Amino acid sequence: MSYPADNLPLFLILTDSHGKFNPPIVTTTHYNVITRLVSSLQWIKNYNNQLCIRSLVPSTSISSLLSSCADVLFLIGTNSVRNTTALQIIEQVKDIIAPT
Repeated sequence: MSYPADNLPLFLILTDSHGKFNPPIVTTTHYNVITRLVSSLQWIKNYNNQLCIRSLVPSTSISSLLSSCADVLFLIGTNSVRNTTALQIIEQVKDIIAPT
């Protein structure tokens, strides 16, 4: 996949299947947006690292994007809510976004 190569701000959306209608790349005169979709993505999924944002963020393909991004939108959550309490999810998000 090729990425926009101009000097406009780049934004990344990491999403579960709820973002399936987002185009993979949006280019405007003011910014660029790249959407990465992973069906069944969750904040933390202990038995499948491919569906876990904690494992995807440090991966080579995502970390290289992150280093170029102005901001990131995580559109994740409904898959986590099925089996995890809200308080646990909040702790997972804090651990991923602002680790101690």
